[in-house]
Amino acid sequence: MRIKEILKITVKSWMRNPLNTIISFVSFTVGITCSVILVIFINNEFRIASALNDNGNVYVIEKNNAFHDDKLSVNTNPHWASSLAESFPEIEALTTIFEDFMVFTSPDERGNSYLEKSFQASPEFADIFDLKIITGDLKQTLSSPEEIAITVSTGKKLFGDENPIGKTINYERSIYGSDLQETGRVNTILTVTCIIDDSEKNILDFNSLSYFYRDRYSDKGIIGIYVNILKLRDGVSAKEFAERLEEDVTKNRSYPDIIKERIYLKHMGDIYFSNTEHPLFRYQDKTLVNISIPLLIVILTIACFNFINLSMSRAPRMIRLFALKRILGAARSEIFVEVIVETVFQIAICSLMSIYFLNLSIPVFNGFMGTDLKIEDLLITENFIIVGILLFVVTVLPSLFIFSKTNQSSFISLS
Repeated sequence: MRIKEILKITVKSWMRNPLNTIISFVSFTVGITCSVILVIFINNEFRIASALNDNGNVYVIEKNNAFHDDKLSVNTNPHWASSLAESFPEIEALTTIFEDFMVFTSPDERGNSYLEKSFQASPEFADIFDLKIITGDLKQTLSSPEEIAITVSTGKKLFGDENPIGKTINYERSIYGSDLQETGRVNTILTVTCIIDDSEKNILDFNSLSYFYRDRYSDKGIIGIYVNILKLRDGVSAKEFAERLEEDVTKNRSYPDIIKERIYLKHMGDIYFSNTEHPLFRYQDKTLVNISIPLLIVILTIACFNFINLSMSRAPRMIRLFALKRILGAARSEIFVEVIVETVFQIAICSLMSIYFLNLSIPVFNGFMGTDLKIEDLLITENFIIVGILLFVVTVLPSLFIFSKTNQSSFISLS
């Protein structure tokens, strides 16, 4: 039987029982829509967590949290950390990052704007993280106190559609003395010399990076929150290095705030789903991801069972039809093809309908979960493949079940 004839018969069978048809379509459409959103969400979370972990040798230095026994703190002394790079040849690069509180004044007098997620970073930041640079040299920018690197979205916020490169902005920064008291503020004119692509999310969450003023802060290292990130050389065992680092800490008498704490190394790949809290890092509760995976399976299972139950409601007609076709000499494979075609036809219609519902549902999901998913994410290779596999499963499994039941009954009717 030709495909066109099978589709005509399928449509006529749907019209005979419109209520069941509507319920079946709605059930499958909702199931596909929810499944696609969960697939995009789950894959997006794992992509963020692993986006900058290609080499696997990057670690964040942590210590015991003085305020929460069940958490670790990334706020470690920057002066102590900088001495590590000189003392341990196992360290390929080490960078210190400090959250800055910037007030920008644009030269064209559009007014002041407080820019969140602004950080000072030592030049080694560029050696540790392989960020996508649109224009400029990030390491060179972080080596100069008169330059600044900003993201594409920050450039649009500050300068609109103009090219940010070469633009200057007034930057107000607080200065602290050795007694930890603010001694004054300084206005610095910074030139934008580097643009960083932030179109794809990763674990780092910043709007700008600028020169790290290590000597302007107290050597006690407790003004603000510092995070020290190191990259170990290839072949170095993180566990053995951590033990050596612990021994060094117990012998180090120069920084009393360090000697009282125990030091840990946390792999960058574990930061996103951990309880590490720092403005530089994005964070996600892994419980949400763990719940989403079985929820995805449950939704697909319910959709399949609903489709099977509604299809089996037409079982008497299908049994008589299959029995008649067997009498006329139709092979079992031909009957199975008919069942597959009917299922594929319905899923194709439901998939097209789900695109409309995805446009409505994704903004609601983003608002509820605090994500920024887009329907275009469906075209990402991993998402496209996973959704394709799921659609294949919901096509084949119900078809096999329906065929086995109706075909078996048709043989009984035939006999």
